[in-house]
Amino acid sequence: MNGGYVELPGGLITNCNQVTIETWVTVSSTEMNSSDARLFVFGGSHGQNEIGLTARSGDNNVLVRTFGLPNITVVRGGHIAIDKKVHVVAIFNEAANMVQLYIDGALENYANATFSLASLSNAISRLAGNISGDVFTYCSFDEFRIYEGALTPYQIAVSKAAGPDNPILDPGVPPICNTQSR
Repeated sequence: MNGGYVELPGGLITNCNQVTIETWVTVSSTEMNSSDARLFVFGGSHGQNEIGLTARSGDNNVLVRTFGLPNITVVRGGHIAIDKKVHVVAIFNEAANMVQLYIDGALENYANATFSLASLSNAISRLAGNISGDVFTYCSFDEFRIYEGALTPYQIAVSKAAGPDNPILDPGVPPICNTQSR
């Protein structure tokens, strides 16, 4: 993506109480530092009702955020590797009151918080753009998956090892809600 975003159908994660978002992505060296540039975002209004992942915030951190569910931020010090394919997994697990961030198979950080994905207005679903559609992430996706359920560390490791374009059909993996490939 170079100055644009991919619009996915709205409602992809509506009525889910556990969602895992998995992607293999390469962030370009031209990517700006912006807390508003998202690798992905689902929601209805900017900063009030959304979940998303920022590859490189203004202070060079990776951020997984929810806004209005309440506000939750999971921070990984340092940005995602630039010009290198990276495996990124964000887990929004309402049942466990936890949001987790994995990068290249390793748990980078998590936050414990009570939140409700059911209160998310999922009218907008985008890759490489924010809710407002005015800030873009300069990146390329090799694969993007949405699972209804929380992947385990083992399932994340198996999926990372298999790589993009090779969905794991192990019965231990929650069903894929949607797969978008380039």
